[in-house]
Amino acid sequence: MVFEQKVKTLVQSTKMLKESDIMNNLFVIHTQYNLILSAGLCTTKFAEDVNDLIVFQDFQISDKHRACFNKVFHRVKIFEGDFPKKRLTVKQKLKKIAFDNAEIEKFVCTAYDKLFVVDDVCIQEMYTMKCVKQKNPNVWMSWLEDGANAYFSNGDFAGGMDKTPFRRTIRKYLFSARFGLWGYYDLGDCMGAHKLLRSAYLLFPEQVRDALSQKEKVEISQKAFEMGMEVLFGGAPYTFEENSILIAMDKLEVYGSYFQSVNALISHEVEMAHKKGAKVYFKYHPKETQELPALTGEIELNRTVALESYLTNATTKNMTIIGIKSTSLQTAKKMGFEAVSLIKSVEPNNNAIIKFYHDIEIACK
Repeated sequence: MVFEQKVKTLVQSTKMLKESDIMNNLFVIHTQYNLILSAGLCTTKFAEDVNDLIVFQDFQISDKHRACFNKVFHRVKIFEGDFPKKRLTVKQKLKKIAFDNAEIEKFVCTAYDKLFVVDDVCIQEMYTMKCVKQKNPNVWMSWLEDGANAYFSNGDFAGGMDKTPFRRTIRKYLFSARFGLWGYYDLGDCMGAHKLLRSAYLLFPEQVRDALSQKEKVEISQKAFEMGMEVLFGGAPYTFEENSILIAMDKLEVYGSYFQSVNALISHEVEMAHKKGAKVYFKYHPKETQELPALTGEIELNRTVALESYLTNATTKNMTIIGIKSTSLQTAKKMGFEAVSLIKSVEPNNNAIIKFYHDIEIACK
């Protein structure tokens, strides 16, 4: 009730615009992290506006998530996403895209002033851009950061029809023709680079990667970030021991040939923590299906629960968050925890990541 009242009070206190100045905004998201930022913006910067939400379910939706939907957004549409993971044939994928697009067209029944997307290389999101722009040719389209991808390459690799420039060209014509995208189809160098996205909303705008540097950069305020965390995750405290460490893992497949090195490195961190008498907690990526041998026997946090939830409700800030290049490191730093990256030991020549962490004062070793 405390968090709900905070949101209600904040929204009421900022209702100062004329009715004619109220904007209609649409957020299209995929993850819990996206929801944190969307909810934070909608309870601060856009608290006077009418905010709708489209969710592609790439995470397990809990009662807390649904409560957030109801508190913050006017209308919400949930689409099947990558959770739980399903293997679809090409025919099934095309059928799903067609179904989603038809439902998106029904949902976009009003003229939106602002559109925020995350995965701008997703066909359904390109189709959303089309539907929104047809309703309002002057709509302002923005990218909402998706964590580490805004600042450096996080080990994602292109496959299938994105593997080569030739295949990407074939893909463009096939999907543009099938779904009527054409001028709305664009695959940039990274997420957020779509030509129709005029601005990017970021937690660390000064550190944005080069591929996005030409976009207008808008900072997501500390207040918006904190409000998003509270409205989504605020609740009962979670007890961590003082001076403990929490290891935040990337999805293990991103390490590729470095897997054994990462295992040895984490094993060393666990051993050093035990020598100091520190408890070791760890959190796998929500979509993780593998396990790291070095973490066997340590305290695992529920992988389907966002790490941000644990950090929001932690009984102590006297805890070190250790990772390699997980988005959780920058989230933890933003929340006032000590954050340490092991990137120098895994990828010593990855200057882009090392510089980014240095700039936001995450220790690297």
